[in-house]
Amino acid sequence: MSADRDSWNLWFAAIALPLVIGGGLHQVFGVPGWIGVPLAFLVIDGGGWWLYRRWEQAIERDNTPVAELEDPVFGRLERYPGKNQWENYLSFPPVADEISVSVHADEAGPNENQRQLYRQIVDRYSELFPEIEAKLRECAEFVGETDVRSFNLTSIDIESAPGAWTLAYHRSDNDDCCGFTYFVDVKDWHLGEVCPVH
Repeated sequence: MSADRDSWNLWFAAIALPLVIGGGLHQVFGVPGWIGVPLAFLVIDGGGWWLYRRWEQAIERDNTPVAELEDPVFGRLERYPGKNQWENYLSFPPVADEISVSVHADEAGPNENQRQLYRQIVDRYSELFPEIEAKLRECAEFVGETDVRSFNLTSIDIESAPGAWTLAYHRSDNDDCCGFTYFVDVKDWHLGEVCPVH
């Protein structure tokens, strides 16, 4: 119902606004209605359509990879405009789910140190998670998210700096659009502070 109402409001504005402005041109400047109204339609609706198309094209451009490569560890990686990392979704055995993986690297793609780090993350994640979970729960309570059953790992971001990576989590009873995202920085297997982002 809300979507129908929004659509009706847009159509009403697209028709009514040029009529009002055309009438105003006639009242204030004496411009004949048969000139003022079409002129207002042309400027407002034509300009609005042009801006909308430009916005659509910008969104499409940002969502279109500018480069792709096949990596022996990270699989089919894609690089997007304005970003300095390669991205893919990978099955992550320790959580039995698929997660987003980003690797900060130049046009040549990930280096061997980054591949080796990811292998180690897969191997050692289970032993590191109890400490991660304790920090997540402490941070969740601090920001008012209480009674969290568990946290879902959603992404791993491997930095260009050696041994540095970031984990992102959502609470398990929230989808990706609700609540906080918790970022955990790790450097040389030492956990940093948890950063909650709403």
